[in-house]
Amino acid sequence: MNLNKKTDEWVKNNLLSPEQQSEIMAFESGRRKPFRVLSILWLGIFSFFLGIISLVADYWGVIPDWAKLTGAGILLASGIGATVYFFKKEKHLLAEVGLFFTFLMIGGGIGLIAQIFNLPVDSGEGFLAWAALSLIIVLMSRRELLPLLWIPLFLGGVLGYMRLELLLLFFTQTPLLAVSAAAGLLFGLIYVSGLSTAPFLRAVNRWAIVLYYAVLILGEDGMRDIMTGFGVSIGFLALLAWYAMHAGRVRLFNWTLFFIAVRLVILYFQVFESLGIAGMWLTLSGLVILGAVGIGIVTQKRRDILKH
Repeated sequence: MNLNKKTDEWVKNNLLSPEQQSEIMAFESGRRKPFRVLSILWLGIFSFFLGIISLVADYWGVIPDWAKLTGAGILLASGIGATVYFFKKEKHLLAEVGLFFTFLMIGGGIGLIAQIFNLPVDSGEGFLAWAALSLIIVLMSRRELLPLLWIPLFLGGVLGYMRLELLLLFFTQTPLLAVSAAAGLLFGLIYVSGLSTAPFLRAVNRWAIVLYYAVLILGEDGMRDIMTGFGVSIGFLALLAWYAMHAGRVRLFNWTLFFIAVRLVILYFQVFESLGIAGMWLTLSGLVILGAVGIGIVTQKRRDILKH
């Protein structure tokens, strides 16, 4: 529902006067940004830098190493300087652009140094170095984009030092222990990071939720018994749904319920080979769920009536 419809509804219900509605609309219209102009501006900036990168890439072989390093240093210093300047001027959008540019230049600088000096750097070492050197940049950001990019970068660096086959073996040989330990750790991260509004912790929360679901899938793959896998997954999903409901996190609650429903559907098709029998049990399950929701709504309404 847009602002016009909202304020119209408030006026009809005597929550707002027509004069106040006019003042609100005038105030909001003054705050609107020229999105078309900004979009064209972003397109122009993108085209300009893409053209510069293309030209440099075409003549990369003939550019001396000292010129490459000098150019990278100037760009990095310019990005840092511009970011500091825009933060002082409280131009937060441009400051975020500067942070993002600096973040990319740190990664590009690491790759350039490794290439020029023929350093034997694998992907894990490179990712970890990039993550370590750019952490302060990420923590300065007031938006979630940089933290959302930084977390998989850091995890990729850490996993680069680990033997992934041992991690997968842990899930296949002791799936119940692996799922319990990993899901417990991730639930703790989800709970703690969900208490904060800081962009970095919000990004941690997003990735912890994604990994929570991934751990359940990975653990089920290692469990040979269908019902055991189903019980473990539903148990951990129910725990997350309970937390989301009591914490007032509606989106997380809805997504968790969606995955519970999907897992229920998969179970029926795993257990019953007949499409008709699976359909019958799905129908009965749907009726039970709808009935439970209906009873809950009626009970809540009666409680509200008794309170008044």
